[in-house]
Amino acid sequence: MMSEAIKAQRLQEELTRAVAQRDLYVKELYKTTQRFEEKVRELSAVRRIGESLKYTRDVRKVFEVILDTIITETNAENCSLMLLNRNTNEIYLTVRAARGQQDTEISFYHTSGGSVRTFKLGEGIAGWVAERGEPIAIPDTSVGEVVRLYPELDSDGKPVLLPNLPEGAQFISGSDLTIGSLLCLPLVIDNVVVGVVNMSHPLNNAFSVEDSHLMTIITDQVAIALNNVQVFDDMQQQSVVLEEEVNRATEELQGANKDLQLANEEIRKSSQMKSQFLAHMSHELRTPLNAVIGFSEILEDQTFGGLNEKQSRYVNNILTSSRHLLKLINEILDLAKVESGVMQLALSEFVVQECMVRVTEVVRPLAHNKQIEITHDIDPDLGLIMADEDRFSQILYNLLSNAIKFTPEKGRVDILAARREDGTVELAIVDTGIGIKKEHQELIFSEFRQVEETYSRRYEGTGLGLALTRRLVELHGGQIWVESEEGVGSTFTFTVPQKF
Repeated sequence: MMSEAIKAQRLQEELTRAVAQRDLYVKELYKTTQRFEEKVRELSAVRRIGESLKYTRDVRKVFEVILDTIITETNAENCSLMLLNRNTNEIYLTVRAARGQQDTEISFYHTSGGSVRTFKLGEGIAGWVAERGEPIAIPDTSVGEVVRLYPELDSDGKPVLLPNLPEGAQFISGSDLTIGSLLCLPLVIDNVVVGVVNMSHPLNNAFSVEDSHLMTIITDQVAIALNNVQVFDDMQQQSVVLEEEVNRATEELQGANKDLQLANEEIRKSSQMKSQFLAHMSHELRTPLNAVIGFSEILEDQTFGGLNEKQSRYVNNILTSSRHLLKLINEILDLAKVESGVMQLALSEFVVQECMVRVTEVVRPLAHNKQIEITHDIDPDLGLIMADEDRFSQILYNLLSNAIKFTPEKGRVDILAARREDGTVELAIVDTGIGIKKEHQELIFSEFRQVEETYSRRYEGTGLGLALTRRLVELHGGQIWVESEEGVGSTFTFTVPQKF
């Protein structure tokens, strides 16, 4: 019989490990999916540029495609590209794009004739970015606070502002634009700034983190185009790299899905084996065990003749051990039913106080043997509760018998019950027992566990009562916890909805 219990424990441990492995696969699958979606968006933008520039060597066409991509793929309403003239240390507006009603409207500018305002290095926002090579963001131009695109955070978690920026800085040439928020990124080739890209929107705080990240990728592509007009070769190479990453991410997803399916299959098999074992144990152990208990009770009652003192002691030992074993088998079966989702609650309305009185009368002989006083403190307005009365009684019995077991002689056990403001019923079993160390207070709700080996020798128990109690409370939509001080006593409290 002990070997059957060990088998049950091992099956439970295998099932726990399988569930933990499945949860790990689910987390990895979620992370992989996020990476996959981000790579798809990046790939979409790069592909758009690569496909459009595959057969062109026209710089104007390169600029048109890239600015159109920025307008299309991000939240920008306006976008401009400014190039740096190293001879004069000035940057000048080269091309500007705006979101039209149907297509992106693109305009080219020339420095001849002085029609386009230029910026010296360090002048204005664009000049500052060109001089330092740092991307910046202005979430709200009415406030005027400027931060790095990927800002450092202060002790309050707020972005650190950039100091010493020019007052009244102009963002791009022309006064015909309404700018509420702005991103400005440098174009860098071989660690040398060759220009800047501005993107703006009339509304404040218009750009997301994804827009910023995508703009970083696109400005890299602009720099490549400026470095080599035959940009399509670089685009194709980047496309291949991203495709490989997407393929790897897809393979990871497929692998994670396959592992998850295998884990689910292992869980199903383990659950099936457990159900088969429990069904077999139910038939092979409970049936003959009930017969043993029945015949032992007949012998104890001396229905068919008297027994001497030694015979009575032996019969009593048989009956006590058989009942203990039957209790263990029933707890294992109940626990398995809850975990597998087979157990169904038979909900009905009943009076909590009447249920508590009945359970108290059942455990009173146990308390009487140790001269333990049992008291009730029940809210008179508690009224009816909707729950499974048998399982509710089982919860109370497990907690009360546990409190009596670990309370020394002439101790005390109090039963408290009240209705809370959130519509739940709270019950507490308070004892003056041996108490529980803080590091052991969660351990006691695990299956087949007692806090110390010395306890298992001094106090009879299966190590399943509290584990099953927690499962039954959670099955009712409630919670259970313990507060205890070693040598002083323990308070086991649980809550269940008054209307399930």
